[in-house]
Amino acid sequence: MTAKTMLAFFPDSRNADRAKAILQNLLFVVAVRKYVAEIPDPDTSVSALMAGSLPNLAHAVYGTEGAGDKGAYLLIVTDEEGHREEIAGTVQECGGSVIREDA
Repeated sequence: MTAKTMLAFFPDSRNADRAKAILQNLLFVVAVRKYVAEIPDPDTSVSALMAGSLPNLAHAVYGTEGAGDKGAYLLIVTDEEGHREEIAGTVQECGGSVIREDA
């Protein structure tokens, strides 16, 4: 049995909490873990963004620096079936985006 993982980003951490609560009730979701995004200085250079981490990318793509909320990531672990469509739908309904998937 091979688990599948998905990483989702939410610009608003409250939406991540809502998605986490929904996902935890699905039978095929093995685990959901929330991580607060540690977004760096808003004046980070483009080269630092290109070589940087996911929080840097989130800052650049979602422009979260002025919102007062750093956003959050959800690491979602599912059974071997993955159920990508259901999870991606829930993430999108809650205002997030799936940014990475691994088998």
